[in-house]
Amino acid sequence: MRIAALALAGAVAYGVAAVPAPMATSVAPTPTPRVAVIGDSVAERIEQLPVAAFALESRLAITVDAAVCRRVIDRSCAYGGAHATSALDAIESLPKVPRVVVLDVGYNETAASFAAGAATMMTELRRRGVAHVVWVTLRERQPGYADTNRSIRELAKQWPGVVRVVDWNAISQRQPWFEQDDVHLNTDGAVNLALAIRSGVLSACGMACLLPNRPPLQALLRTEAICTEGAGGSWAAVLATADRARTALTLQRQAIAKGFTQSVIVQATPKVYEIVLFGFDTRAAAIDYYLRQRERRLAGCLRPYHHESSSGLAARANPRRRLQ
Repeated sequence: MRIAALALAGAVAYGVAAVPAPMATSVAPTPTPRVAVIGDSVAERIEQLPVAAFALESRLAITVDAAVCRRVIDRSCAYGGAHATSALDAIESLPKVPRVVVLDVGYNETAASFAAGAATMMTELRRRGVAHVVWVTLRERQPGYADTNRSIRELAKQWPGVVRVVDWNAISQRQPWFEQDDVHLNTDGAVNLALAIRSGVLSACGMACLLPNRPPLQALLRTEAICTEGAGGSWAAVLATADRARTALTLQRQAIAKGFTQSVIVQATPKVYEIVLFGFDTRAAAIDYYLRQRERRLAGCLRPYHHESSSGLAARANPRRRLQ
């Protein structure tokens, strides 16, 4: 299934379409996270693609912590000369106890190590007051992954009403969602995993986990500076557009090869993908700016984005076209 159709279906079912936040003279405080997603390099792909992050995060007060080589409670394997925190350590570092914890880990340890760690994890989560735990099964493409999945299903029997299982192995069967190792995700896979996790969260806590709908677009206050360049030289440019996720990924790779290393893919509508370059260091800041600028555009303030074809990428050595 193509991402466009899936994202549209997700938007209807769960309201996952990216809705611009209203402009305001002050920034509202960040709500206390009610959901925590702890994962390894498979789940990390969701955070690397804004289209997948939107699908997961819309209307959820959510914290996502994904790291390469992560294990449940044991010391994680080394990657790039460093060891990621364990899933348990990641949860213990949260400032507040979440209502729901999602765990998408297990690829980097034996089935026996996982089973022992998962039992300890459940005891600790319940001791801390976590109400719901969602475990994501592994894609069974390596020896031992089926045994790990059996341990996950046993947890659901041992903790009825607390543990829910997102059966990613079943969901992903015969789907072209993966890189060459058949475990790590391409763009389609990241969006589908995001929607599967979101479904598991909502099945656990329902409306209790959903934030209120954002209000409709509001008129900007007269004291608000509008239609101006971003303060401090902040800028964004749409380098290219595509009507398919796979094409967008190809264009993004071309952009990176041309030196636009910070370019990201944004699904502007169910059938339009944009390769966008933001002048920010973090994904969160880029997404926030993107949403605010889209609102100004919808309010009749912005001129349309400048779109250019992939052939125009080579000619643009420094695309500092500011949104005005």
